[in-house]
Amino acid sequence: MKSTINFFKLKHLVYLPFLVLMLMMSCQNEETEIINPSNNDIIEGDSVAANLMARMATNDGSVDNIIDYANCLEVVLPVTVTANGITITIQSVADYSQLENILDAFTNDDDAVDITFPITVILNDYTEIIITSQQQLEALIDDCVGENEDDDDIECIDFVYPVSFSIYNTDFQVIDTVTINDDEALHDFLEDLDGPILASLDFPVSLVTASGETVVVNSNQELEVAISDADGTCDEDDDYDWNDDDDDCTEENIELNLKECLWDISDYDNSNLFSDYYIDFNVNYEFTVLDENSNAIHDGTWSVAQDGAVITLTFTTDWEDLAGDWTIVNCDDDDEYNLDNGQITMQIEQDCTANNNNFDCFGTFDAEIVKCDENLDGFEVFDLTVAFSNCADPSTFYLTYHMSLMDAETGVNALPNPEAYTNTSSPETIYVRAELLSNGNFEVFEINLILEDCSLNCSISDVNSYLQTCVWNVVNLNGSDNLLNFNLTFEDNGDIAITDTSDGNSYTGFWNVTDVAGDIVLELANISGPNIQAISDYWKVIDCDSDRLEFINGNNETMVLEQLPCYSETDLFTEITECDWTVFSYINSGVDQTSTYAGQTFTFNENEFVYAIEGETVNYGSLTAENTASEQLVVLFAMQGTSSGLGGYYTVTSITDDYIIFSANGITLKLEKECNNTTDGDVDQIQNWLYDGTWQITYSTMEGVDNTSDYSGITFNFSAGANIQANNAGTITNLQGEVVRDENSNLRYVINYLGIFPYWQMDDDWYITEVDNSRLELHHVNDDNNNDFVLVFEKI
Repeated sequence: MKSTINFFKLKHLVYLPFLVLMLMMSCQNEETEIINPSNNDIIEGDSVAANLMARMATNDGSVDNIIDYANCLEVVLPVTVTANGITITIQSVADYSQLENILDAFTNDDDAVDITFPITVILNDYTEIIITSQQQLEALIDDCVGENEDDDDIECIDFVYPVSFSIYNTDFQVIDTVTINDDEALHDFLEDLDGPILASLDFPVSLVTASGETVVVNSNQELEVAISDADGTCDEDDDYDWNDDDDDCTEENIELNLKECLWDISDYDNSNLFSDYYIDFNVNYEFTVLDENSNAIHDGTWSVAQDGAVITLTFTTDWEDLAGDWTIVNCDDDDEYNLDNGQITMQIEQDCTANNNNFDCFGTFDAEIVKCDENLDGFEVFDLTVAFSNCADPSTFYLTYHMSLMDAETGVNALPNPEAYTNTSSPETIYVRAELLSNGNFEVFEINLILEDCSLNCSISDVNSYLQTCVWNVVNLNGSDNLLNFNLTFEDNGDIAITDTSDGNSYTGFWNVTDVAGDIVLELANISGPNIQAISDYWKVIDCDSDRLEFINGNNETMVLEQLPCYSETDLFTEITECDWTVFSYINSGVDQTSTYAGQTFTFNENEFVYAIEGETVNYGSLTAENTASEQLVVLFAMQGTSSGLGGYYTVTSITDDYIIFSANGITLKLEKECNNTTDGDVDQIQNWLYDGTWQITYSTMEGVDNTSDYSGITFNFSAGANIQANNAGTITNLQGEVVRDENSNLRYVINYLGIFPYWQMDDDWYITEVDNSRLELHHVNDDNNNDFVLVFEKI
């Protein structure tokens, strides 16, 4: 490596307006009150909101793909074309259907479309270009993505124009209002939104989705969520036909698809009411509706009919929610159909992994019935039929109960009254023969009968204290462990924070411990999440330990809760500082916002300093942690820039080798470890130079004004772990700083500090424009000729 490194890049980095605001406010006299717009309301040129709006406003060139085979440019009409020897002039978009009819008239031709030049085309950014030949057109087409490939434009949601923006001066006084009436004007406005321009969108703002739904938003965050949620939810018609994505939307193809696998009712009337239901369309045009355990709950017949472009799926059944005619309004995907019966919409999705005619349900858990030995005599009456009640559909299976395995396998000596069986020992095993009515096939499963001494050695206050300590799992619900992936945090206000560790989704509930006729009873209610709703009930405590609680309800169903390990600050930082981390999922109030942060890579340091890299953007902040009185580990995650939306107070609910999960009310942030064992020789060299010796600031400008004297007499020592120690005549101030390389290969020095003067002036994600073993020169923008914000360190 050379002894001196110089780094230059022409691209201008937009200075974050809200950081300017924060620094300006720090300089005001305390008597002066300045009311500024919220940082979250400011729209920056490279912000998430601006980028999403720009993608919405991009000119979509797919409307005329039938003639130009390009999604990124649009031909200005009128245009004359020749196809199959027929010449027509296309005056409007509707005329493309005439061209399609010509192309579809014969199946043995090449369907070439010859354009009469010159023509004018409009690019994605609304630039207009005159094209004089096919070769010139194809040169532009080469810059487009191919047919039905992902592109940047968002076509599934649009603004309801007009919308307006407020423009501010540097004192945050409104100096102008810009009214936008169409996509092109919005695109041009966002293109000019750069540098010192401060602007905010005037809310409320209405948007309309491709399905016709109107969405009203009142903040930048709501706007980002609305656009992100709509992206990709509609057919963008990016093929090379005219409005012709219905090649597979035929009666024959739909029937074949329906018969192929089971179909999940993924959405019913804009809800997940029947999301655990599957429809089995068989080849005899009969259907069966199955629950998640493959039990048949409804049946009937089905048919598909086509009348022109209208395709109807008809269900004949006693189940009123499904019965009748459903128009297939969208069948562009073979594995997903959107249906409408005139009052209700429904979406069904093909699921070829589901199973509907085997014994899998019986084998998913070890059946166990636990009862209290009320008289301590070793005998109680058991209802054996509750063990497999979720699996034993009487129209599919015939169940018998036996005291020996041989009897069960041969089908003899069945217990005559399994609903009221008195055990002969404890524990005792009962053998269940499950026989398929359709073909006589059978399998044998076990039920374990257990009696427990339910006399307790704990009080209501003990149970309250235990539950509010750390995080709990449902390790057993009536013999099943299928709820293990849910983490339960019992809060002192009666709320339960529930995290599904399998997907990061978060839910809520209510809990209360009371005395009922001398028994300690845990009430669980208002559980909002799917599957975990099964724990809603009144549960009597039958066994009590500080880290394990056993319960029984009025139906003799059992539940066991076990406490997860209580994490410490050391546990968290040992794991989180080992490697870098990415956002695996971020769920906020049921809304998946993962894509907003998917490109960011986070690095955590022992001194609580955090920075995130996404392209040339470097965001930074801090992560602090402490244990509460109930031993729960809580963190404050504070970030700026495009990472700021992740900020907040969280409870640490899971730390594993690969994932860390933070949870708050309605929010779940799941981080995934990303270990990169490569080293950066330039970064290591610069750090080693800084760690060696004592440094001082010999030159500094802020907004073009020389403020070097602010640092007179102050010395700096840099050390590993992103630590900077400032010494002002014996007064020590600790800052955070680190040499990093962004994804565009620029070397940066990030300084995090928003405390006392003068050090807050150093807070920035600086570009390193020159460095050697005795001098470090930093610029706010990647240009060593720009002297608005400069910071120079020299070794003493």
